[in-house]
Amino acid sequence: MDIVPKTSFPDIRKVAVIHSSKGTVMSVPREDRLVRFYIQIDAVNPDAASGLARHDLKVDDLLDAARAIMFPYTMEAAECAWWSAYRVGQRVANEFARHDRVFLAGDSVHTHSPKAGQGMNTSIQDATYESERKPVAEALINFDRDYLKHFAKQHASNHADFLDAYLKGQRFTTGIGIRYPPSLLITEDVDVQSLQRGLVPGLRLPDFQVVNQSDGVPIRIHQRLRADGKFRILVFPGDVSQEYTMSRLNQFGGWLAKSKLDVEVSLPQGGSGEFFIETITIHSARRADVELEDFHEAFHPWSSRWGWNYWNVYADDESYHDGHGEAYQRCGLDRNHDCVAVVRPDGYISVVCDLENTEAVASFFDTLQPIKAVRPRI
Repeated sequence: MDIVPKTSFPDIRKVAVIHSSKGTVMSVPREDRLVRFYIQIDAVNPDAASGLARHDLKVDDLLDAARAIMFPYTMEAAECAWWSAYRVGQRVANEFARHDRVFLAGDSVHTHSPKAGQGMNTSIQDATYESERKPVAEALINFDRDYLKHFAKQHASNHADFLDAYLKGQRFTTGIGIRYPPSLLITEDVDVQSLQRGLVPGLRLPDFQVVNQSDGVPIRIHQRLRADGKFRILVFPGDVSQEYTMSRLNQFGGWLAKSKLDVEVSLPQGGSGEFFIETITIHSARRADVELEDFHEAFHPWSSRWGWNYWNVYADDESYHDGHGEAYQRCGLDRNHDCVAVVRPDGYISVVCDLENTEAVASFFDTLQPIKAVRPRI
């Protein structure tokens, strides 16, 4: 239930789990004074485990259960914005799709408790591919089953055990602990050294702060990578204040400009400006030591309508007010070496290679060419 609590419990504005002989309550602070409470009803009222009793529950029953579990702390509700009762079921369907034409997602293919906070998140990602998502859904169900044991009275955990389970749950909450296997969209490791980095094919791109080369404004990379269906080629050239490093980067830019990839390029004569791939450069030099004009125009294309693109080149440098993002460190990269990562529209990494391995980038996109549709037999 979501309520505005009037309580003597001191940590009400923190994520908290309260175990007692009467059961378990989990509280999660929300917006506008609200707090979400997950309350174990059957421990206080065993009859509530039946479906009939569940439908007979009232909000006062939830409050009574919370008071019993949280005693001697007091609990009242100044306002109740929403409440619901549910029975936990953990199931995964045998198939997520039929003939690659009819797709199921969300509760229709996997059900679990809401405590992991992954109902909608997992459902949205289900819209990708069964070969990737079904193993993740199965792992989520297994995690949820173990996670619930920490909430059940007969399996009450100590603080260390619960904290360990909670931290493991973050791999589902953030998505960064999930690694997809090799597939059409995930290459085998082109560069074996990538396994020693934070950039690994199949993992989600880590989030980090970078500074715009042109105006010095800091931005988080996940915020920059808008959910617009585009692939991104993230180029980490290293310290481009070094002439040799800038030369290597611009050779890569020359290859991009001449390649057959559907990448954003300069449009001096106009054009639609529609493209499938966006190139983003993140260098490790001091922003003040280089100028945007030093970079090949493939990295900041010209449009006859809009002029230069000032939002594709960034520095891993100190910002005026938000400190240093340490992007290279968060990605496990050497500031003096280069790396290229192809990132899927959902933020997961498809390819990791060095700057000279243009064949790895080209061959990946070659495999994504549309295939002729065949009507399946149903």
